[in-house]
Amino acid sequence: MKKVYLTGITGTVAPYIKEALVKEGYFVSDNHIRINLTEDILKLKTHVEQLRPNLIIHLALGPIEVVEMFATYAKANNISFVYISTVSVFEDNKGGPYYKEDEVKVKNDYGLYKYKCEQKALSIYRETHIIRLGWQISPKADSKSNNMFKFIKDNTDQQGNIKVSNKFYPSTSFLDQTALAVVDIIKKPAGLYLVNSNSKYSLYQILGILKQRFNLKINIIKDDSFQRNDIMIDDRVRIKSL
Repeated sequence: MKKVYLTGITGTVAPYIKEALVKEGYFVSDNHIRINLTEDILKLKTHVEQLRPNLIIHLALGPIEVVEMFATYAKANNISFVYISTVSVFEDNKGGPYYKEDEVKVKNDYGLYKYKCEQKALSIYRETHIIRLGWQISPKADSKSNNMFKFIKDNTDQQGNIKVSNKFYPSTSFLDQTALAVVDIIKKPAGLYLVNSNSKYSLYQILGILKQRFNLKINIIKDDSFQRNDIMIDDRVRIKSL
C-alpha cells in the first residue's frame, strides 16, 4: 500500500483529496503540525522520516522552508512531491485564458507567496508536480470553509444581496472534482498542471446555476464594473465540466 503524507487537513481542499486517495487504496497520514519555529520544521521532518511516505502532497500555508524541506526529502528518497498552488499567481497578468506555458507576472502577496513556493520546490527537485487550483465550490453548499458558498453567505449577510460581474470568468471547480483531478495528476509525469472546470461561465452565471441547483434564497445583482478572464486551460487534466 502506498503511503502519503498530506498537509493542510484543517483547510478546505485537503479533506477531499484525502477521501479520494483513500478510495484509491492509499494510506494517508495527515498529522497536523503547526509551523511557527525552526524546531517545528525539524519535528515535521522527523515525522516524515518515520512515516517513509511514497508521496508528499503539500497544501498547507506556512514558511517556504517547509517546501524546501519536503522537496529535499523527496529528491533524496526518489519519491513524488506535489505542491498545490493557485490561479492567483496570474492575478497581476493582463487576463486569460491561461495555459501552462504562460509567463507569471505576480505582485499580489498571496500569489507571490505561492509562486515563490513553486519555484523553490522546482529549484531543488525538478520532478515536482505543481498543481494550480481555481476557486473551489463545496458540493455540499458548505458556507463555513473557504469556498464560493462562504463568499455567497458573507456578501448576503453584509449587504443583503450579491453584486457580481457577468464579465468576470473565474477558474473554479467543485471540491470533489478537484480532488479526483489531483489524484489523477499524481499518476502523470511531473510538471505544471492547471485544474479548472469552467470553460465559459461568468461569475454571475455560476451563481445563478448554484442558486437553482441548491435552491438558495439569494438575490444576485449584475454589476459589470469588473471585467476579467481568469480561466485556466489544460487539456491533459481530466475533470468534469461545470
